[in-house]
Amino acid sequence: MDKEELAKYIGSKIKELRLIKNMTQSDLADLLKTTKQTIGRYEKGLRRANQDMLFELSDIFECSIDDFFPPIDLKEKNIDLSVNETNHIHVLRKLKPKRQTKVYKYAESELKEQLDNDIVQFKQKIPVALKIAASSTDLGYRNDTDIAEYENVYTDRDDLRNFDYAYYVSGDSMEPDYKEYDVVLVQRAYGVDNGSIYIVMHEETLYIKQVRINDGVFTMHSLNDKYDDINVTLEDAESYPVIIGKVVDSFTPLQVN
Repeated sequence: MDKEELAKYIGSKIKELRLIKNMTQSDLADLLKTTKQTIGRYEKGLRRANQDMLFELSDIFECSIDDFFPPIDLKEKNIDLSVNETNHIHVLRKLKPKRQTKVYKYAESELKEQLDNDIVQFKQKIPVALKIAASSTDLGYRNDTDIAEYENVYTDRDDLRNFDYAYYVSGDSMEPDYKEYDVVLVQRAYGVDNGSIYIVMHEETLYIKQVRINDGVFTMHSLNDKYDDINVTLEDAESYPVIIGKVVDSFTPLQVN
């Protein structure tokens, strides 16, 4: 099982155990002091929970950390516990089968984490915003922002456009061009080019939308036809849309930490 398959397996177990506990993603996020989006990435296998996180989840779900991993047959791994080749094997063979499996799973997890860390140097690290604060004034659609929280993602692309901010895509409203949990790269923008894609803050909600301004109406359009346009009449609006920036590139992250 490679690291992507392992991440998906662990994610499926997190979702399964969460549903058994009758929890929503928001419920679990509150207990872990993280975001619903982060839980979603865990469950889809786009982010693999580290050992500390798995121990926290074990406490919450009242299960063993082993429950997050696929069963492993030591014989399939060509480990002959009947041969005392090293002191380590000698100690391992004294353990009961369940404990032997636990030790092996832990060692395999440590090896995978080590391999992941070894290849990070070949990837580009991008800080992606998780929470932001933005302010709007009577001038309308300006881009004063403060990045309050972020996490690092990695990509093997070496041709990324220059950018000022990076954000996750949430939901499917911009499919097929931008899929959920993709990362979009954003440049500061002063003004709007009708028909371009922007990150917009409006009424404390962050959107990625195709933007147009015509006859005093600020329109946020979804590429997915099942979503209606969001129209803001600027003359009558109690709060104005805040342009965070223009989307100039996107990618699917390889690793998150």
